Amino acid sequence: MPTMIKQETVAVMGKHGLEPIDTQDKPFDPNFHQAVGTVKDETKADGLIVAEFQRGYIARGRVIRPSMVQVVNNS
Repeated sequence: MPTMIKQETVAVMGKHGLEPIDTQDKPFDPNFHQAVGTVKDETKADGLIVAEFQRGYIARGRVIRPSMVQVVNNS
């Protein structure tokens, strides 16, 4: 039952223009993301998002809540 409720909630939010911010393996952008931690990973480029701790949302082109993410920092 909880899965059905979640799907319905996401559908209703989408009808009103609310969209989640895509973060996985995307470059960090301070306009959409809030870095709450860094990690060293020599296999990935600096500034790449490796984990999302809290999903962010955009409504009609405006950030409602930035995504809280972990970013690669090899320096």
